[in-house]
Amino acid sequence: MSDKFDESQELLNLVSQILNAVPKEDFAKAALDGARRSTFSILFVNTKPREYGGYCSKVEEAVAFKTGLQFMVKIWREEFDKLDDTRRCRLLIHELAHISFTDDKPTIFDHEINRFGDFCELPNHDAFSMRIYENIKDQIKMPTFTKPKKRGVGASFKWVKGPRKKEIPNNLPGEGHSMEAQA
Repeated sequence: MSDKFDESQELLNLVSQILNAVPKEDFAKAALDGARRSTFSILFVNTKPREYGGYCSKVEEAVAFKTGLQFMVKIWREEFDKLDDTRRCRLLIHELAHISFTDDKPTIFDHEINRFGDFCELPNHDAFSMRIYENIKDQIKMPTFTKPKKRGVGASFKWVKGPRKKEIPNNLPGEGHSMEAQA
């Protein structure tokens, strides 16, 4: 058990809604394609916030081999709790848009590459994530975020083609959730 990280079913549900939303424009679909085809873990971090509200990184090769995860998304809880619903979605979209692939190898889509334009390092100024949010906002039902009673390591996603399958977690402390869903 860790006081540093929180798993959150609400966060898991919101990310799932974002990735399952059908965008009105192709750019929004392309922007989240990496997250849809990857395996990543997302969790709340309870330490003093970094300069930004979230951080996405590629998982180190040995950890990826052992866990099957390709990416780690960290959301600083203190900052997230201060945001309104729109800014929460924009922050998550921003971090999910970092997940990318080059020649079928996991890579981080950097701010400098800016393949879609307006992908700002500061999520609050990120017109890119706002455009995606505007494309999908009618499909998002915001959960009410509560502090969990148990703390763990987060939630893992694996998006695969085919019928939806949801694994039921055993709810042991320190264990994450996994979900397979149709993209």
